[in-house]
Amino acid sequence: MQSFLAPALALLAILAPVGAAQDKGRLPEKPVKEERTGVEFQRTLPAAGGGTHTLVGTGVRTRTIFNVKVYAIGYYVDLPAAIRVLGKYKELKAERLEKNQEFGQDVVLGDHGKTLRLVLVRDVDAEDMREAFEDELQPRLKEKSKPADLESSQKIMDTFRGYFGTNMKEGDTIVFTWQPGGKLYTSVNNQEKGVIESHTLCWALFDIFLGPDAISPSARNNFLQGLHAELRRTAVAAKSNN
Repeated sequence: MQSFLAPALALLAILAPVGAAQDKGRLPEKPVKEERTGVEFQRTLPAAGGGTHTLVGTGVRTRTIFNVKVYAIGYYVDLPAAIRVLGKYKELKAERLEKNQEFGQDVVLGDHGKTLRLVLVRDVDAEDMREAFEDELQPRLKEKSKPADLESSQKIMDTFRGYFGTNMKEGDTIVFTWQPGGKLYTSVNNQEKGVIESHTLCWALFDIFLGPDAISPSARNNFLQGLHAELRRTAVAAKSNN
């Protein structure tokens, strides 16, 4: 049990002083470092489409049986909106979190602002990147699309593939932001690639990292634990203020 809670508690301990430090006029705390890669993530991001998203967890994507690290991941959410959508889970016991499928499903399906920031820790060929996303997205899009919508889904996939036309290098960044209404914003190395309005694509993309079959189970656990810790923290703060 201790190992399951440790990542969330550690991240919460790092993040918790931020608000207090800003209230007292001090400089913000340092970025959060993903332990296995050393990649640093800012605590907040100005979100594409508007608003500010707050870091709730980090992780790493590995490939092959040798666990080659490909990119670090930071998961951000619009905290006030996430609390409104997921507030019913604030009393969920942390030890029951891993087995609560409903919580995991609502985290993915919730139409609140959320962002995934990927930072490459090795060079990746453009075609390899396109295929990696397509291999994960296509089955999900097919699963959720009605037969009449398959052609539209393919056009959406073609547009998405076009975002990755050049080889990626170590240190390059990819940012995906899901805004309410099923709007997916994508940027590569701070260059906006466009907006795709498709709730199905938003779900499929975030399900890759947050769903029950996530490509990095350890990262998913960190994300869910960190988000749940924020729900608990706000609940405790609300009780203290009453």
